[in-house]
Amino acid sequence: DKLIPTAVMDTLQTYYQHYIPAANIRYVKNANASHGMITENYGGSCKFSLPPFINDCDFDAAGALLQQIYGKLKPKGESQTANLYLFNQQEFFAASDKGISLHQNAHIYIPSACKTGQSCKLHIALHGCLQNEDLVGDSFYGKAGYNAWAEANNIVVLYPQAKAWLTNPQGCWDWWGYSGEHYADKQGKQIRALASMLKQLKINL
Repeated sequence: DKLIPTAVMDTLQTYYQHYIPAANIRYVKNANASHGMITENYGGSCKFSLPPFINDCDFDAAGALLQQIYGKLKPKGESQTANLYLFNQQEFFAASDKGISLHQNAHIYIPSACKTGQSCKLHIALHGCLQNEDLVGDSFYGKAGYNAWAEANNIVVLYPQAKAWLTNPQGCWDWWGYSGEHYADKQGKQIRALASMLKQLKINL
């Protein structure tokens, strides 16, 4: 990864360990992976960092991270296109607050079992920079690998969407403070929007 050097990720691991027990962190190094979301069998060449920044590196990152969080899961199944929904996320933030850099649309994958009343987990998957639907279509929310695992393991996956804005030209989620000084805590505008989505889902699922 020539965009984010390994030394930066080493520092990030140290940062996480300050707040999270080391046993809860899995640091995977794949020397052959360029910058992007890596998958087992979808996307561009693992050697290049190009749109949609989803690279076929023979490694199922979605499956690995879901099992790091939730423990051993059933083998992934087949995702169902009919279980992927679009909704208007503008109701979860002030329309006048354009600096929040959130898109009108968001997406959610609801496994078949979750639609029939079974108790389900909930996972939020945030796309990377230059990776929202305006730029890469459904490549992230439809093909990054989460939905196949979600279908087999009763995990609802929420895919909020950021968008490009004057202070955020690449449509990134706020990791440096463009939406305000509280961008990284519970008072942050994007964090509050996500919390509102979670609250609504908890009521309706």
